Amino acid sequence: MFNTCLTGRCAGKGWRGGLCPGRGLYSGNIVFSSSSSKVGGLCFGGGLLGLPSRVSVSEFCSKQVSSAGGWRPLALGCDQQIIERRRAAPQEAVITPAKDRSIGGRGWAMEPRVLDGIINRLLEVRGKPGKQVQLSESEIRQLCLVSKDIFLMQPILLELEAPIKICGDIHGQYSDLLRLFENGGFPPRANYLFLGDYVDRGKQSLETICLLLAYKIKYPENFFLLRGNHECASVNRIYGFYDECKRRFNVRLWKVFTDCFNCLPVAALIEEKIFCMHGGLSPELRNLDQIRNLKRPTDVPESGLLCDLLWSDPSKDIQGWGPNDRGVSYMFGADRVIDCLKKLDLDLICRAHQVVEDGYEFFANRQLVTIFSAPNYCGEFDNAAAMMSVDETLMCSFQILKPADKKPKFGFGTLTPTKPSTPSSRIKSFLGAKEQEQEEGCHLISPLDETIKTKGISSFGLWHGIICFSGTQRTERVSRLSLPFKTANSITSNGDSSRRE
Repeated sequence: MFNTCLTGRCAGKGWRGGLCPGRGLYSGNIVFSSSSSKVGGLCFGGGLLGLPSRVSVSEFCSKQVSSAGGWRPLALGCDQQIIERRRAAPQEAVITPAKDRSIGGRGWAMEPRVLDGIINRLLEVRGKPGKQVQLSESEIRQLCLVSKDIFLMQPILLELEAPIKICGDIHGQYSDLLRLFENGGFPPRANYLFLGDYVDRGKQSLETICLLLAYKIKYPENFFLLRGNHECASVNRIYGFYDECKRRFNVRLWKVFTDCFNCLPVAALIEEKIFCMHGGLSPELRNLDQIRNLKRPTDVPESGLLCDLLWSDPSKDIQGWGPNDRGVSYMFGADRVIDCLKKLDLDLICRAHQVVEDGYEFFANRQLVTIFSAPNYCGEFDNAAAMMSVDETLMCSFQILKPADKKPKFGFGTLTPTKPSTPSSRIKSFLGAKEQEQEEGCHLISPLDETIKTKGISSFGLWHGIICFSGTQRTERVSRLSLPFKTANSITSNGDSSRRE
């Protein structure tokens, strides 16, 4: 026979003869102690000393059944004041064993209504830049625990299908993340792949990463997150995320995020043709199985394949491999891109990691593209953000998100303060350096040429760029590329604009 706890405060510790209403229920199961030293210790979701066994709720009187996120008092004479206090207290998010829930990974899952409540609160600040969202520490911890299990269930090299939208660095610019979703469609209207660097620099890293993790939990097969170099304790300890966690919660929560980040996938392959990562290539990369064989959880090492995937950069000034000005990993030339694509039978490398003024920038005969999705980065650069959409035919298009506030906040000026933007400079930005244009035999279409329709002009095997000037669309085409491209928004600056971050 089970008796109530005399104090009503066993808090899930499984005292002798103690029945504790506790903090919720293990997903339809009542857990009780099989330890002889804790005979009769029955706890709702608090956990017990000794090896627990589980008994179905249906085996108990219906008056003992707990409801998700709370409980109904048992007909066993519990202190009514304690019952009322607990009933009135704010309910914590319920985290349960994943085998009993539809949302979650191998180890833990969240109540769908709790997850939806978190997402709704995070979306309530749409149109209110800078407004913080109040989440409890337990809710954030559970987002980390559940998403961590999902990351480990999925491969470290994701193999994805089109259509999908690809986004670059966000860096805590939460209001801009919401603008990206407003333009591209909130999940699950569109599939998403983010290339890393969700935290640091910006003022709302917590809101940013919490929304992304929540969407990952809710739509695990449609929403994907890669690891960036800032999803590493040694980096975000310095550049803002640690301080934000400490200021708004505590250091323990930052450590929970670190454990979650150590389980993120590091690369993705879309339709076996588009190779995505945060940073770039590695001299150690000979085949994709090397990535598949990387172990998790893991911190980012100071060198090696994993480090390079998160840290390396392309450079038009070198051939082969060279030292990186960051002091970490390498810089690689266009020849390394061409060699990698040929060796791995790929068509395009898609990466982030650098500020580019138009939000995207091509390299190596348009066989590598850099995507950056934080407009007006740090309030210092007047850069646009971009999101690349890949449709079922592997047509790649770019949606451009201009800065909400084009005026620099700290008086540094724009990246090109002395040179006005002209149609010719915009075309040059889109195509790259003039020497490269001549070498590839590009034909530039004048902005005065007749307007053409964008629908149906592209075919696999040819590259088409559609450049908009004041709403009028123009085209040019370059052969020798297997992936088609188009842009759907105006281009506003010169091409030599990449900035390390």
